[in-house]
Amino acid sequence: MKRHFPNLFKVYGYFDKDTLLAFFTTFDNGDELEAHFLGYDHERNAQHQLYLNMLLDLVYVSFKNQHKTIHLSRTALEIKSSIGAEPIEMNVYLRHNNNWINRFVPRALAYFVPKEEWKPRDPYK
Repeated sequence: MKRHFPNLFKVYGYFDKDTLLAFFTTFDNGDELEAHFLGYDHERNAQHQLYLNMLLDLVYVSFKNQHKTIHLSRTALEIKSSIGAEPIEMNVYLRHNNNWINRFVPRALAYFVPKEEWKPRDPYK
């Protein structure tokens, strides 16, 4: 990605001396900042609040570059809501060339869509 989009794709790392503790990537898509890949050392997450700091840094990067929105992934919804993120409804349109297979597409999608229960937080109370 970096090779093909050198000015749009960025990689950010968090280090303890020479040890990589966490990273995240962004893609500048005009008025939108897209957060793509991230990873962190789960054993050091609590000690350094790695995941929360990455979310806060994503907000900082977005403000600094004057993006209107940030697109985060669909996981860890509760902690993302603690920084003001709000879920948006998304649709998937899928059609196979074989009409017989199309009959089973809705059931297959329902099987793969996770049913997450989480409590939204509101940092603006």
